[in-house]
Amino acid sequence: MTEDELKNQFSNYERTVWIVNSIHGHFLKYYRKLLDCFDRFPRFPQANGEFLTPDFAVSFQSGFDIIGEVKRALGSNDVFLNQTYEQISKYDQPLKFRRVPDGPHERTSKAHDIVLFTNIEYAAKEAKKLRELIRSKKNLKQPVVIFSVAFDSQQT
Repeated sequence: MTEDELKNQFSNYERTVWIVNSIHGHFLKYYRKLLDCFDRFPRFPQANGEFLTPDFAVSFQSGFDIIGEVKRALGSNDVFLNQTYEQISKYDQPLKFRRVPDGPHERTSKAHDIVLFTNIEYAAKEAKKLRELIRSKKNLKQPVVIFSVAFDSQQT
């Protein structure tokens, strides 16, 4: 791996952590009384022994939940968009959420949204294409929300 590739990977990781921290802070500030658990980088166990690994999960006392995925870019071709679609499709099933960050995955969600955060600088056109792909397939039961975000170092 080249130095530039390592820098890019670190930058992607750093931005993902920054977004997850920001979202966590937002939920603590505005929804603390309704929140059961904000789970950073959870591992949802599957029947086949594998794990689903979104960037964060939020569970509320009401039984409503959020699965969050952060993507700096969505790729410039249909192959990458289809990979992202397949990834978020895996979250479109009943999932067991935690009540506390270190607790077991024990509460099956009554309903959850799948939220995808993309970088407005790198993924604006692709986010639109992904929305169109989701609408055209019409097979996801859970709502998918796509947010395009900017960083302080970027022009809004």
